[in-house]
Amino acid sequence: MLRLESVVEDYRRASVDQRIDMILQNFSRFEAIIDCFEKNLSIQIKEEVDYNKHAARGNLGVRVQTSVIANPTQDIACDRESIEKAVKAGDYITALQGADNYETHRAEILTLQKMRNDYYRVNNLVNSLDPRERRIFKRYILKEATITDIADVENLTFESVKTRIKMSKKQIKSCAAVEMMHATVDFSLVEKRAA
Repeated sequence: MLRLESVVEDYRRASVDQRIDMILQNFSRFEAIIDCFEKNLSIQIKEEVDYNKHAARGNLGVRVQTSVIANPTQDIACDRESIEKAVKAGDYITALQGADNYETHRAEILTLQKMRNDYYRVNNLVNSLDPRERRIFKRYILKEATITDIADVENLTFESVKTRIKMSKKQIKSCAAVEMMHATVDFSLVEKRAA
């Protein structure tokens, strides 16, 4: 099970095999975990940007109108929206304008992008299984049924279902590992810069 407070850091430090295991063990909620962390990171970046803007103005606590055509509510909404979109797209340059902890947040954004890409790879591989194998494997990884329940529904023995799940997992891990090793983000570089 993933520790939510350190999921991105754990993922960044994990080997390819460990990352695949993290995805498969949390398959039903992996994308939601990524979305949650992206939103929380966007909020954190927005708070840093806001603090830095206030500090640059001397943090008087009083808003001084600097332009007749200003719309601060719209500006705030656009900033928040653009930060969220940039984080989700992996565009750390746009997302981190005016933020503190640039290298840490950069590593988090790149890792989140990697997590999303890896999840899509694994999901595509799961969906490429033969229909019966896919149905069995998905019910298992989505935690919809136990091996015994799947065996009953599929009219198979417990050992047969267990073997099919093991073989599907092996096939997915093998294919995903090859694809993930050829990915463009080099985590060793991200790790060195974040340190």
